[in-house]
Amino acid sequence: MLLTPQGGGGRSAAARLTLGPRTVLNRTITAARSYAAASIPLATVRDIATAADTTVNDVVLALCSEALRRYLRRHHGLPEQPLIATMPISLRAPGDTEFTTRATLSLVELATDVADPWRRLRRIHASAAATKSLVRGEHALVPTDFPSIGLPWLLAGIARLYGASRICDAVTPIANVVISNIPGPQQPLYFAGARLRTYWPLSIVEHGLGLNVTVISYAGALEFGIVTAACAVPDAAELAADLEASLARLRRGLARRARAPGPARKRDGRSSNASHTGSADDGARSGRSSSSGRGR
Repeated sequence: MLLTPQGGGGRSAAARLTLGPRTVLNRTITAARSYAAASIPLATVRDIATAADTTVNDVVLALCSEALRRYLRRHHGLPEQPLIATMPISLRAPGDTEFTTRATLSLVELATDVADPWRRLRRIHASAAATKSLVRGEHALVPTDFPSIGLPWLLAGIARLYGASRICDAVTPIANVVISNIPGPQQPLYFAGARLRTYWPLSIVEHGLGLNVTVISYAGALEFGIVTAACAVPDAAELAADLEASLARLRRGLARRARAPGPARKRDGRSSNASHTGSADDGARSGRSSSSGRGR
């Protein structure tokens, strides 16, 4: 089930959320794939989130937004309308260990029409907060478990029919990209005595959604796995490099805010204490450097 923030009395960006614009990412795909990965220090992302009074997940979405802005401007043109991400949200209650699906899909505006990265982060935060509020309010109405017997075969058949019809080449996409952020182990894992240095996730793409970014936290890092349909994004390593450049831009903004005079700085009507940004440079130095690789 897909949950979409609807406009109420307010006129926030989230309340105005509509369908996504047409992009090269949203098309009938082929079997060819491209894959890339990147590792980003979790401490740095937390510093940015604290300084902007947002969440780690908001910063992850902002990094993806900046990377997509860079990539589309280079290759296919950036749409004037903001891109929309579909994002899985867990509905599992604390202590629920049943082997069932407890999740739904939601839509979040990536604010790619905003040039300033800090303003864009604040708008993403507003959209994500509206989505989470909707999920909390409609939790009892959302189906959270589905029968598994026969479902994979049914979905595979539907996907083949959907691809053969090429409907997604003609209709406006509901969303432009899938972005998932999954909490993972913060202690290093070992296999046969060897430490697992990275924990890069791998997911899938579908007709109409030729880009999937999955993130999992592991041992002090955020591990990004970028999967693309090669007909939409031939080289996923480009997006991985754009992701690293996006982090560098937010770091520079964080450093400028740390150097700003006075104990508090305004952010879209909010203020924060200067000590929130004190560890930004330390996080940048001590965090693991980003790395990327790709395969087909």
